[in-house]
Amino acid sequence: MIDPLDEAPVLDAVVVARVPVVDGTSRVIGFELVNRTTRDPLTEAPADPGQAVVTVSSLLASVDVDLAPVVGEGMLFCAVDRAVLVSETRLSLPPRRTVLEVPTGDVDTELLDAVRSHKRAGFMIMVEHTAWTEESEALLALADLVKIDLKSGEPADVMDVAGEYADADLERVAAGCDTEAEFAWAQAVGFDLFIGRAVRVHETTSGSASAPLPLSQVQLSVELLSEDLDLDRIEDVLRGDPALIVQLLNMASSGAGGGLRREVRSLREALVVMGTTRLRQWAALVILSRHCHRPSDALVTALVRGRMCELLARSRGVDAPFAFTAGLLSALHILLGVPSAEVEEQIKVGEELTAAAFRREGVVGELINRVEDHEHWLVGSQVPEDHDEVTLIGAMAFGWAASYAEAMDSAGRP
Repeated sequence: MIDPLDEAPVLDAVVVARVPVVDGTSRVIGFELVNRTTRDPLTEAPADPGQAVVTVSSLLASVDVDLAPVVGEGMLFCAVDRAVLVSETRLSLPPRRTVLEVPTGDVDTELLDAVRSHKRAGFMIMVEHTAWTEESEALLALADLVKIDLKSGEPADVMDVAGEYADADLERVAAGCDTEAEFAWAQAVGFDLFIGRAVRVHETTSGSASAPLPLSQVQLSVELLSEDLDLDRIEDVLRGDPALIVQLLNMASSGAGGGLRREVRSLREALVVMGTTRLRQWAALVILSRHCHRPSDALVTALVRGRMCELLARSRGVDAPFAFTAGLLSALHILLGVPSAEVEEQIKVGEELTAAAFRREGVVGELINRVEDHEHWLVGSQVPEDHDEVTLIGAMAFGWAASYAEAMDSAGRP
């Protein structure tokens, strides 16, 4: 088994997550990209196209960039360094769909001219609230959005800050909506757009009366993930759902990791092309995604967790498919919008899998905890000791999960 960190070039900042940006009705209008750099210059990325890593530089500069796997059909919110803004390199991102998050420090004529140029090209400009100086106010005058961190002060102070922009022609973005209460408060006081963990996960805290758990189909998905099915049985399962067959054929035709398309002429051929492991993952996730009607990015969140567990398991000599399954099961409460205890109660799988996914026991349980630590770090927690390895693994998992979710979505569209 080749370690996923072997044989590849040194990376710049990598995209490790996307965070939904929603409006006042909780409609997802786009995604803010979260990027991180590794501290170890020897950290390397894999050459395997199935382990796609999205780097910030490739996203900004590649003329072949495809935003669909990264943000779907929504808006892209992307932080851009000063050096990129003032360079002569033309950004490849589609202007009408891109919000550039511009740094507010070191504002001078060069930066202002660069921002004006990008604004004329059609890009929207977002700045973060700061103590504005005479120079930086010229930058504020060019902005279309201002981001205000709810954690920057007491609620009354945050309200005062938001009030400063009430008469300006700006959309106010509430960042740090990490609890349901913070999200609701930001909506109530008049913010226009919202970012944070409560937006990303948007869990319910009540029982299944408000979000019924589709037990029969979830049970089927778990069987597909955890059983060693033969092709005849898989084919029988799929024959009752023509929509799943269409998605399967499209997925098999597209190739692994978004590679070259191939001709697939039958359901059986598609099963062979997909491979048992990839097929089990796909079928289970399609079934689960049908019940994910949440104003969040829950499907990608669950996919990233499962994939990170799988990749971390490989380098530790742990059964990778088992780790993927346990990681995915540990995130079902996010995907389905019910308490984790209810998922554990209703999903009946083997004791070893239950112990790892829900009680976090054993080596795989520890991996799931480590992946959750990574998720918390993305929103501001302390940098972990194994930062470099897990950052890169997170970037690989995000690239795979975003592409996988997009392929599933596009396969289901007429």
